[in-house]
Amino acid sequence: MSTDISSDPIFVHSLWRAGSTYMFQAFRRSPAGYWAYQEPVHEAAHSARNNPDILTGFTSEALSQLRHPHLDRPYFYELQQVHTAWCDVIEKCFIYDDYFGATSIDILGKYLRALITAAKGRPVIQECRTASRIGAIKEIIGGTHLYLWRNPWDQWWSLKVNEYFNAACQIILNAHVVPPVILRLRGVVGYTEFHDDSIDEEFRHFQQRPLTADDSYLVFYTLWCLGLLEGQSHADLVINIDHLSNFGVYRQDVANYLQSLGISEMDLSDCHIPQGYYDQSDQDFFKRVEAQAHGLLLTSGYAEDTVYGLKKLRDEYAPTLRTLDVANEALARDLQRVRGIVLRRETSEAGQLQNLHQTINEAQAHFHSKAQQVLVMDERLDALNQELQHVQAESAVRERSSVEQLESVQREMTTLLQQQAQREQEISAQLLVLQQQSAAERTEFTRQHNEQLQALQ
Repeated sequence: MSTDISSDPIFVHSLWRAGSTYMFQAFRRSPAGYWAYQEPVHEAAHSARNNPDILTGFTSEALSQLRHPHLDRPYFYELQQVHTAWCDVIEKCFIYDDYFGATSIDILGKYLRALITAAKGRPVIQECRTASRIGAIKEIIGGTHLYLWRNPWDQWWSLKVNEYFNAACQIILNAHVVPPVILRLRGVVGYTEFHDDSIDEEFRHFQQRPLTADDSYLVFYTLWCLGLLEGQSHADLVINIDHLSNFGVYRQDVANYLQSLGISEMDLSDCHIPQGYYDQSDQDFFKRVEAQAHGLLLTSGYAEDTVYGLKKLRDEYAPTLRTLDVANEALARDLQRVRGIVLRRETSEAGQLQNLHQTINEAQAHFHSKAQQVLVMDERLDALNQELQHVQAESAVRERSSVEQLESVQREMTTLLQQQAQREQEISAQLLVLQQQSAAERTEFTRQHNEQLQALQ
């Protein structure tokens, strides 16, 4: 084992429900001293960035419905222990938005390096959200990379343990940058993107919009193919969990190869993964949808040899189809009926919810249209009110101007009248003086005339 634990990490990549928790447990219990992180690229870690106590609630007892191997410590124990090392560098963008590693691989690398540096033993990162980023992570981080895979039939049925996993597959389709095959897949299943700042809101959105059974398996199987192709291209070892469960020779071969990679003291002897029984109708369903997925790969640029090699590998490691004796035929028929009911109900509920959301969307569109009309009317009313206020303001201004002009005229008339009255007074005074002077002159004239008459006599 490397003496520099921070420079020699181990990555276990897989899709969900492929036995990754078992592999995580095998590393955690190993006496070699591994520091195993269980799904650190998880939305729960993002939620816990400011409150590490959130991580303590993820225990075997709390998540018993997942039917994972029992763990003696919480799933995220190791992650919580080094919370201060990563809480400031985890970001939403690299959890699902960059599932295909096209935009934020450097940000993810910074987060992974923080985990590796803080590890209290040789770091192991077991993750179900990196299956299509193995090559990119290996290029920037290095380390030893394992890819764990399972037969898709059992894995898909295992996803139905709760609604989380089907929604998670849809969130992967929601990535910001996707390969051409995903673009085609979106078109086939009628997928509409939905983005929110909250991962919880994105999950809630897609949980309310489940896919039909055909579309659900088509989405999962396409991601399954992409993950296995990525693992074949970039992983140091590809491990099939079905063979690891069924064949001791294979287990020993895997242990030996792990040893050659510097991964020692791994006890895989108790590996066991459930494997189901599938009758002809089950097989027909899976093969029909898988053929559709293979067609999407081919039309998206994957070579025929690549797709053929994928199918060949899948067939080589597929669990032997079980046969039932007469005593179990009735059980098999009941199982088939239950599966048929589940698939029909899944498709029916998806259709009903699709119709419901279409009705809601139409109602929202109608409401939006009416709201827009009301908004236009409100805007027109506001404009009219503003125009009225403007007219009233102008009228008030004109009215004030008229009053001022009238008052000015009145003041001017008053002044003129006052001036006229004063002038009249002055003229009257002058006239009185003239009258008095004229009377005096007439009196004097009369006196002088009389005196002259007297002198003549």
